[in-house]
Amino acid sequence: MTHRDLLPEYVTKIRKANENSSIILIGSVARNTNSERSDLDLLVLSEEDPHIPTAPTGFHVASNSATNFVENLKAGEDFEAWCIRLGTVLEDNGLWAQIKARPEAGVWPSWEKKIHHGTRRLFLGVELMKRGDLDAASEEMLYAIGHAIRGILLKSSVFPLSRPELEDQVRSLNYPQLAEIHRGLRLGENVSFRFLNRCQKYAKKLLCHLSTDVYALCAGEFRRKQRIKADKLRLRGLARMGRA
Repeated sequence: MTHRDLLPEYVTKIRKANENSSIILIGSVARNTNSERSDLDLLVLSEEDPHIPTAPTGFHVASNSATNFVENLKAGEDFEAWCIRLGTVLEDNGLWAQIKARPEAGVWPSWEKKIHHGTRRLFLGVELMKRGDLDAASEEMLYAIGHAIRGILLKSSVFPLSRPELEDQVRSLNYPQLAEIHRGLRLGENVSFRFLNRCQKYAKKLLCHLSTDVYALCAGEFRRKQRIKADKLRLRGLARMGRA
């Protein structure tokens, strides 16, 4: 049984759990570019934060209130912009049509925000590599490289499509190596420390290429938070020693 076979029953469950909601099919399935490995992605919106029933295996459900969704559009987040431009309506109580008619629906996503998101994922990936968790590190590197790709595309006035389509998009901008690295991470073909270390260096290079200043600010903020976290852990350790 495929994801699509399970979709009608699950949409009914969402509708019953949320009297007034809009349910949007997003991701590669909405674009008919999915593979057997692809999840089925949904967006659920309501006036308040919606209640999401337990999803079947292989489903990924994003949810939000209408107010927060519009604020994210206004702020230039590309996920919300993708949903507006490329999502397929499965159920709409009128809320989705209202959002699409708002001026915020036409805001071009911010490529600078992709540096923030990419840098955070990159540093998390490096931390996981240090711990030896290469599978988790590979996932974070995929996000970091993906954010870098989306930043490059948005800065070039090209709207990013679904994850499997990013490789052709960035290849058309003359980034063949980037396309191959993204493909390797996406398919999990080479989860080795050497490959991930190469990905880490390349992701940093790309993010700095987008904006050295923004990358430096993001990296500095991440390191500051890490120091605060380390100091808290150290103080807790000292407190436990004092009580012993």
